[in-house]
Amino acid sequence: REYYHQNPEFMRRVYLLPRLFVVLFNLLTIYLVFLIGRYLAGDAAGLMSAAILTVCPLHAIFSHFARSDGYTAFFAAWSIYTAYEVHRKGGLREYLVAGLVAGLSTGVKYTNCLFGLATVLAFYFRRKDGRGDKGFHLAGSVVFGLVGFIIFVPAAVLNPHGQKGFYWWLDENFKQLADPAHWMPMKID
Repeated sequence: REYYHQNPEFMRRVYLLPRLFVVLFNLLTIYLVFLIGRYLAGDAAGLMSAAILTVCPLHAIFSHFARSDGYTAFFAAWSIYTAYEVHRKGGLREYLVAGLVAGLSTGVKYTNCLFGLATVLAFYFRRKDGRGDKGFHLAGSVVFGLVGFIIFVPAAVLNPHGQKGFYWWLDENFKQLADPAHWMPMKID
């Protein structure tokens, strides 16, 4: 901890890279929102959607911090985009990509698992419209979703501590987060 206080330049670089990644992912989110808007309602709607997201205060604020919110928004938008591709084309490739992206999205933030339902809805509406896809397309999407989740959260299946489990490991390794002495730059009396 002392090293970081004595070397602020190093800390600046350490924090700069994650912030650059967040900016990159937020820019890609704007592009995905443009594509979704364009596919749903034309070029003008796509541009308007992207413009609104660009000036959205929360999107701009979260673009400045090294937090998971930028990644969450990107993978959420990508999940919606791939589900739309499933609805539009319906090929096996689209289903597998949609499943993988939904799994990655869930790995970034667990609440993003709801975006996997967009692929299920696309499957349902394709069936309802008479463009029925085979059930194994959706099953493949689910399998690829699990693969995507495991790519981002390998500890969900790998148990390095035997019978104690993943949550025990989290509890043991993150106890220091609750102790201010580990993360506060000054002592509290």
